[in-house]
Amino acid sequence: MVTHLWEWVRPELPWLVAGAALAVGAAALSVLAPGAVGRLQDSAASGSSPVPALVTLGGLVLGRFALEYGASTVITASCQNVADRMRMELFSQLLRSDIAFFDASSTGQLAKHLDSDVKQVRDAIRDVASKGVRAAATTVGGLATLLWLSPTLTGGLVVLLAPLVLAGNLFGAHMRRLASASSDASAAAAGVASESLANVRVVRAFNAEPAEQRRYGDALKVASDRSRDVAQAVSFFAGGATLALNAVTGAVLAGGSALVAAGAMTQGQVGTFLVHTLGLSGSLEAVSLQVNGTNKALGAATRLSNMLDAKPTANAPGGAQPGPLEGDIEWRGVGFAYPSRPSAKVLDDLSLSVKRGSTLALVGGSGAGKSTAGQLLLRFYDPDAGAVLVDGHDLRDVDPRWYRESVAVVPQHPLLFAASVLDNVLYGKPDATRAQVENALREAQCDFVFDLPEGLDTVLSEGGGSLSGGQKQRLSLARALVRDPRILLLDEATAALDAESEGKVQAALERACQARRRTVVVIAHRLSTVRMADSIAVLQRGRVVEQGTHAELLRRGGAYASLVQKQRGADHASLE
Repeated sequence: MVTHLWEWVRPELPWLVAGAALAVGAAALSVLAPGAVGRLQDSAASGSSPVPALVTLGGLVLGRFALEYGASTVITASCQNVADRMRMELFSQLLRSDIAFFDASSTGQLAKHLDSDVKQVRDAIRDVASKGVRAAATTVGGLATLLWLSPTLTGGLVVLLAPLVLAGNLFGAHMRRLASASSDASAAAAGVASESLANVRVVRAFNAEPAEQRRYGDALKVASDRSRDVAQAVSFFAGGATLALNAVTGAVLAGGSALVAAGAMTQGQVGTFLVHTLGLSGSLEAVSLQVNGTNKALGAATRLSNMLDAKPTANAPGGAQPGPLEGDIEWRGVGFAYPSRPSAKVLDDLSLSVKRGSTLALVGGSGAGKSTAGQLLLRFYDPDAGAVLVDGHDLRDVDPRWYRESVAVVPQHPLLFAASVLDNVLYGKPDATRAQVENALREAQCDFVFDLPEGLDTVLSEGGGSLSGGQKQRLSLARALVRDPRILLLDEATAALDAESEGKVQAALERACQARRRTVVVIAHRLSTVRMADSIAVLQRGRVVEQGTHAELLRRGGAYASLVQKQRGADHASLE
């Protein structure tokens, strides 16, 4: 954690030091102000002119304002730069993380880390550099002045304050635990809200609003309880500190009165001592609040550091770049279980290959392992046993970014961004020309785009909500085709479409598969989409139980023929 904090703060260190120096200057003027107050008291007692003391006091007040303003401006700007650097580093780390990490994480929690955890660290750095430094300097200067005014009173004051400082340190550890629990509960509540809003159509369709409100309310109650624990602890500590410091002030008054009676101090000196004591009390209270805030921020910084220290494996940078990808694919004795469900084996000794330029279809019932085989081909995960090879190279040995430059996927649920049609297609190849984008759109049978009000520059709503399912799926295909991939994965690309939309998408897919230099892997539950495949592999329980062409498998009358028979009445397209 310390290493990460240093890396975040180091570029801004000169500015933070400058701001802290201004804060120390403001603290020095604060320490001098009570002396001017004491001289006012002495001038009133002696009948001399108060003007010099008033001028001095006014200058100190104005100087303190100017220094505090400068410190706040410099430190706030620097801390915002620190926060921006933290967010960019964390966001980059999240994008590099393995898919397994996201399987076990809530998007709401991750968003909270990017927002509130970073804010806590930023605010703590800002407050320590300004308020904390000023309070510490005021405390040190105040103690030095008190010692100069009366070593006797100061010694008694230190004896009284020492237990309070010790109690504050002990309380800090307790606050850190409470703050961590509060942050975790808040992140969980944010995750519930994010999930419900992301699936609002399902919530609405099933009249589940009351259930989601209860679920969010339960999570919110836990978060509220944890936050209340923190607030109560802070209030208890602040109240106790105030009570104790008031008692200390009373003791100072009593001791000062005794010293005045003994002739050891003047009334002005006692007044100055008392003002310094009150200032010291405020400074110590500020320091204690900074300690509490810093403890909360340390919890947030620890969480951020843990995320940054998590190293990806399936998406680890580096590795070989063997040369232009040809497209030979092999799953060799692959075994795999998802990290979130390690006891549930999905693939069990899967052995399968496809030659470059040909089309392989993976079919089977739900849970057979079709999509999992595809995700291993994309190297979203690494196999637990065996290997996935492309052109004879184990994917674990090659650079994942280099590999994915030649691979594209069309998922079952097309994901579109709230951007223009052009930008959505360019996501597949940012340096593509407008002509290449138009060619990809035509190849994917996205002629409807050219009839939109702004054509390629038409801005889509989030998720492409203004388009039909078939239109979104064809745009997703265009995004894949614009990069002219050597390997194209079609993962249930027509499973959620009606017959008319499926026909249009299927025609586009068949055209995409006709490019013989391109290896295509089709994952399908609906068998109407696989007739054109050069080879069809039937998966059951993570293994290949049958393989051949559509006609060959029908003649065998095995697992594939059984699947066809079951779907014959449901599919509109002929399977024979």
